[in-house]
Amino acid sequence: MGFVEDLKLIETEGHMCTGKYDPKKAFEYVINTRPLKMRGIHIRWLHELPEIPAIYFVVSELTGLLYIGKANNLKKRWVSHHRYYQLKKYHEVRINWITFPNITPDELTNLEREYIEYFMPVLNLTPVQKKPIVGRGLKHAASAFKKLAKHQ
Repeated sequence: MGFVEDLKLIETEGHMCTGKYDPKKAFEYVINTRPLKMRGIHIRWLHELPEIPAIYFVVSELTGLLYIGKANNLKKRWVSHHRYYQLKKYHEVRINWITFPNITPDELTNLEREYIEYFMPVLNLTPVQKKPIVGRGLKHAASAFKKLAKHQ
């Protein structure tokens, strides 16, 4: 089965390419990937992400492709993703991904770069926004109250 056939299955049934990753075909993988058509997981359901190496595509129902990244472990990557607060502001955000059996971390990095250069998602080209001040303020306030309680 070739990559194009794998992509048809990814769009309807899952996210795993069946063939071994071939770095010489990176551009072919990229131009044949349709991130908006892939099945994914809503950003509210991060606990359902698999623990696999993957290239992931963050998409919004209204805005389209927002961000592309890579993860050696997709689930762990999203536990504290640096763009989470920025991404959850968009409408109906989901995470789609693609993985290959036996892809190495270096191959994953190179493939991510190919995807970003080809698709140029808007958030890959912008600085990371910090956590909302209210959230940070509450965390610091709770810490200060604990310290005060210890000293009394």
